[in-house]
Amino acid sequence: MKLRKSLAILLAALMLVSVLSTTVFADDDDDFFLIINGWLKIDNTVDAPDDFEKTEYTYEFYRESDGKLLYSVTLGANETRAFPIIGNEDVLVVASDMEVEGYDLVTTCSEEDGVVTVTVPDTVTIDFTHEYTPTLNTADHYAYIIGYTDRTVRPNSALTRAELATILYRLLSTESREIFYTESNNYSDVDVDAWYNVEVSTMTAAGVFNGYPDDSFKPDDPITRAELVSAMVTFFTEIEPVDPEFIDTVGHWADEIIEEAYAEGLIDGYDDGSFKPDQSVTRAEAIKVINILLDRNLVAGELCDDMIVWVDNMDADAWYYYAIQEATNSHTYLITDHESWTGIIDIPVEDEVDVEDEADETAVEDEASVEDTADDTAAEDDAETEADA
Repeated sequence: MKLRKSLAILLAALMLVSVLSTTVFADDDDDFFLIINGWLKIDNTVDAPDDFEKTEYTYEFYRESDGKLLYSVTLGANETRAFPIIGNEDVLVVASDMEVEGYDLVTTCSEEDGVVTVTVPDTVTIDFTHEYTPTLNTADHYAYIIGYTDRTVRPNSALTRAELATILYRLLSTESREIFYTESNNYSDVDVDAWYNVEVSTMTAAGVFNGYPDDSFKPDDPITRAELVSAMVTFFTEIEPVDPEFIDTVGHWADEIIEEAYAEGLIDGYDDGSFKPDQSVTRAEAIKVINILLDRNLVAGELCDDMIVWVDNMDADAWYYYAIQEATNSHTYLITDHESWTGIIDIPVEDEVDVEDEADETAVEDEASVEDTADDTAAEDDAETEADA
């Protein structure tokens, strides 16, 4: 009778163990025993450009009641792993040493305060997402538009894809430029000796451009509104998307990207409710968007008398006047509730951001020059599309 009762108790215990999460321990005498525990699962998601070099991500688990360190663990990119937690505990999970020089980082966690409650025998998951993006130099207000030697800036002319790549290359932080710098690309129409090769290659390596399915980049094509927005959102690290309900973006390849840019306040649509995603972008329109991205918010009356002026940007009432002056003049500044200029920096654009060291003199001359005369021959028009690079 006692044997039967003992067997029943043992069977009940085994059944209990089978439904509970357990961890096996051994003491110094090699006597094994079971402790019932819960599990804390870490989901480590990493969103970064290709060839991102960081491979290890450290997490520390602290018991909330007394601050005791329970674990310090290292996970790989996009790895998920579970760890046993003895008893019922509130656990604080901290992501450590996640910063990488040359990248902006935003880490989001499924638990706002990083604290999760682990109960036996359950498994609870905490999700971390680390988003790494190339960094722009937003501290220095350097000119990123050169203009033309005939003293025009051509606000209503189209901006080409190569020109946008060059502008964004100029605006990269020194650290990001060093990380992503390359003279190589897989495009069928970007030659190694093209004046824009380094810029296009580098910005592609940074994940800002992808090219087309036929392996072309189409450097001389005007950039569209959707393509401009796609390049800009590369530098966003935390957005709360909203639906702007543009009447012409549903089903478009960039519809979600456009929503993100709209949520960030980067773009607006038209009065008729459209966005016109496939319409080409003018230089003035692109400058306005880039200034917003850089948080370079110049307002009327805060300029310097010795600034560079342009014969086709003299109307202070034009919607793009201050945006263009901001983009074409290197200056020192103060920020209160708005930006105020305090002085002009008289340094050539290429020296300011050190983007021309790798280019030969011919490429630089071709890139920044235009014909001295203003006739409208087709040959001159073709050459002048490169003038802003």
